[in-house]
Amino acid sequence: MFTVEEITLLDSYRKTSLKETIEEIKSNYKYQDDKEIINLIDGLLLKLKRISENDYENIDFSLSLLDEVDFE
Repeated sequence: MFTVEEITLLDSYRKTSLKETIEEIKSNYKYQDDKEIINLIDGLLLKLKRISENDYENIDFSLSLLDEVDFE
């Protein structure tokens, strides 16, 4: 359902609930200037709006690259 890139981005904004996470992403949207990241966020928000809270709680964040040494 989600790509590794989307999971990594989602992990960077992750809150305890789906609603809070969506709001966090939206509140930081205006600070983005990279077109690729903006496109990734747009797609991620569309996907998040289609899932349930239960689906959100079951996302496998072990796929996130945030903890990778070379992640920039």
